[in-house]
Amino acid sequence: MDRSLLGLRVVWVLLAILLLGDVGFTLRGRPTALVDISYSARVLFGESTLDSVSRLLGERGFTVRKFGSDTLSDIYSALKEAPSPSLLVSDGMHNAPGDPLAVAAERDVSVLLLPAAKVPARITHVLMRNPAIRGEMTTLRVRFSAPPMDTVRLTLDGREMKVFARDEAIFSFKVSRAVSEATITTAHDTVSFKVFAREPRGVGILAWLPLPVVRFVRWHLTDASFRLVREGENPEGKYSFVVMVDPPPSLLNVDRPALYFVGERSGFKAYRGKFFLRGNLPAIEEIYVPDMEMDRIYEKVGNVPIIASKGNALFVLTPDIWKVWLASNEDYRRFLDYLDDFVVRDYEIYTDKPLYARGERMRLHIYPPFPMEVSINGGKPITITSFYTYERRITPADTLFIVDIFRRGKRIASESVRVSVRSLPMEKVYLGYDTTFLKNLAAVSGGYVFRDVEEAAEVLRRRGGRRISLASLWPLFILFLLAAWTEWFIRRIRGML
Repeated sequence: MDRSLLGLRVVWVLLAILLLGDVGFTLRGRPTALVDISYSARVLFGESTLDSVSRLLGERGFTVRKFGSDTLSDIYSALKEAPSPSLLVSDGMHNAPGDPLAVAAERDVSVLLLPAAKVPARITHVLMRNPAIRGEMTTLRVRFSAPPMDTVRLTLDGREMKVFARDEAIFSFKVSRAVSEATITTAHDTVSFKVFAREPRGVGILAWLPLPVVRFVRWHLTDASFRLVREGENPEGKYSFVVMVDPPPSLLNVDRPALYFVGERSGFKAYRGKFFLRGNLPAIEEIYVPDMEMDRIYEKVGNVPIIASKGNALFVLTPDIWKVWLASNEDYRRFLDYLDDFVVRDYEIYTDKPLYARGERMRLHIYPPFPMEVSINGGKPITITSFYTYERRITPADTLFIVDIFRRGKRIASESVRVSVRSLPMEKVYLGYDTTFLKNLAAVSGGYVFRDVEEAAEVLRRRGGRRISLASLWPLFILFLLAAWTEWFIRRIRGML
């Protein structure tokens, strides 16, 4: 065999063995140390400790990268930009967007747990529904950076309440004002903020004459607002639930939560006669059945429905069903159970906290009783059909959020939610040592948890470096193809195939 052909064959066969065998080699490198020098870490460990750890790791061959400031920690970004393997020295309070666990799962991350100083019991969380409902009891929870084991005082409009807090402090009180001044005082901290409340809102009831039944519906919906619409008036207004007695066909709308007591002028097919319900109840003389397929039949006499639903509307298909209500408490209670499927109490817009730190992420919760569009602070309307949460990182100017509610392009309501903002950034509020988070960080990445800096330096220095597989080097793959093809081509032109 020609020596050139033999050489080509040796080359491509050898390359094939190396590539298919996933042969590789390790490049020795320097491990990376990520040292958190944020405000919370400096309070917890001390600046001198962090400096000495950084200096020692640098002397042991680590590339030391420091991150964090007086206003922000960001473990997520630090891990994302660091090569593997890396050693994280931090208090675990990452205080920034992004999930560090997601980044750690793709890297080799170990953590060093330094001895920590005792953190004073600073107030970290003030939790309550905001705005609260005026005139109703509400619960306020206060959480701390460390167990306070002390008396916590809440002053609300000059009235003082005290509780002994081992882990958290819980206060229950009735909100009586639209805006109340509140102060929470502990042995190590004091915060002042405002408690906001709104008036209770009920179900909007729109009645169309005649109205023999509305008083009973209103008796059940004790928190409902009531508006009587005169004959011939066009019903308009902000109503989350509508009750109409014998409305004309033009007003029937199965897309909205509504209760219709239909009658002759509703334009439905009439069944007349004596229709008896179970029990000692008055007979029903007329049943008006619409020319549509009902989604659900709740009650019927024979094959004729007397209570049925279509879309978001509940139809009572007889004008004198109210007689049944009067005659039997049991049937009245059963009818109220049907209403529970359709009565929409209210839309809800609230936050979980009345007080935020600068840089903290606020969650504004919006619950729609029906599909609607919401716009927050004049932004683009978003269509929601279920529970929706709007998130925003708080700045000192973010104290008022205006939520406009649209229905089919028309604004039907506007609500405002106010919050108080602490003067301190969240980095100086959330002090603590989240060792559970740090251990989870190492676990998801397959790293180690160290408590001794010398041990961490020795183990990570041995694990340093990067393995390179020959199969990942595309020039070798191209060389393999060229050598194999060249041998085949030469053999072909020489007539050796």
